[in-house]
Amino acid sequence: MKKLIYISGVICLNIIVIGGLFKVMHWPGAGILLGVGMLTFAFVVLPAAFVNSYKAERKSLSLYIVGYFCAFIFVLSVLFKMMHWPGAGPLLVISLPLPIILFLPVFNYHQRKLKVENPSNLIGVMFLLVYYSLFSALLSLNVSKDILNAFTVNIEQIENTKQAFEFKNNSELSASDSLNIRNKEYLERINLLSSGITGYIHKLKTDLIASTEKIDPKIADTIPALFLNTKDNYDIPTNIMIGTDQIMGKGAKASELKNKIDEFKSQLLLIVGNDQLAKDRISKLLNTQGRKNKYTNNTETWEISEFYGSMLISTIYKLTSLEMDMRIAESEAIQAVKIN
Repeated sequence: MKKLIYISGVICLNIIVIGGLFKVMHWPGAGILLGVGMLTFAFVVLPAAFVNSYKAERKSLSLYIVGYFCAFIFVLSVLFKMMHWPGAGPLLVISLPLPIILFLPVFNYHQRKLKVENPSNLIGVMFLLVYYSLFSALLSLNVSKDILNAFTVNIEQIENTKQAFEFKNNSELSASDSLNIRNKEYLERINLLSSGITGYIHKLKTDLIASTEKIDPKIADTIPALFLNTKDNYDIPTNIMIGTDQIMGKGAKASELKNKIDEFKSQLLLIVGNDQLAKDRISKLLNTQGRKNKYTNNTETWEISEFYGSMLISTIYKLTSLEMDMRIAESEAIQAVKIN
């Protein structure tokens, strides 16, 4: 039995290491490997090891129960964090102090009860807990407030630019009386398309803030980026934008957004007709092709490269930039129609 547990533990740890490598390299199957490896380790290998060890000694039952509970919560929190599942933050908050405030007192109690004189056991446990605490702290490490606040300044600047283009485009539409009926209809169509997709992106931002901050969407719609409390949270935004497909990013909000951008681009390109300069500018602005990751040198989908592991404030920044790009593309299309 002991040999079987040992072999199972080694297999699970190897699967977890390989899954971690796949995760870093964005190779298919990373989520399955990590999930199978860590869940099997937490639900099968760990309890079997603790039960087998207890049966061999038949003492200190509470120590084994507390030890397994702490280890189980830790493994679960690491899995949730690596997979960007909702609840990863609270699990890490629980798992970080748990061994110090729960396991260590129980361990000391049993050491004294059994009158164990060897201090090496306590020293070894202390070193293990220090390593555990450091690892957990690194997982939950927050980004500098200066970096987060820099995003808010950029968001405000982009928002101002977007509003300037929106005002300019609306002015162009109001001054279109001199155009023929066909071109005027084109301008109205362009404005309708642009308002539709920018409205969709604005609602997406509001929903992201509401879900991450855990507030009503009506309140979320009025909060400036500077006053967000969860700027550095990336578990919930990644889950909303990427969903369960963390290799391609298909099927969630990022994929839905990409389809809407591609549709908007196709409609604008049809409207501008033979104006190649306008078509090139619009295509460049609304490019949703896959991009190469500069660290892994692998080509990633637009969804993954833009929104995978992205903090809330970074996601809001990217979506606001997209709103501005929609308005700039609208301006390019308006100018092309007016010239023609």
